[in-house]
Amino acid sequence: MKIVIHTLILALVCAAVVIPAYARQVYFPSKAFGENPASSEYWRSRYSKQLRSLKEPSLYEERKSASSQSYRFLWLRTFMNPFRSALTSD
Repeated sequence: MKIVIHTLILALVCAAVVIPAYARQVYFPSKAFGENPASSEYWRSRYSKQLRSLKEPSLYEERKSASSQSYRFLWLRTFMNPFRSALTSD
C-alpha cells in the first residue's frame, strides 16, 4: 500500500513540474500597460492568461527572432468565449 501511495505522490510531483513552453512565455514588456507597476502587472497577467488558454505564441518573444510580421486581434467578450484572429506576413 505504501508503494502505491509513494508512486502516486511521485507521479503528481512530476506532472506538476512539467510546464508547457507556452506557459513560460512572456507576452508583454514590463511597462506595456502604463507606468504604474501594480496596474500594468494586473493587465499583463489578465491578457497573458487568456493568450495561454488559447495556446497562442508570444508575439513579443517571436519579434526577436522572426523576420516576418505578425498581428493579433484579441477580443475578450464578457459572456462568450474569447475570440482571436491573427495575420502573419513574410
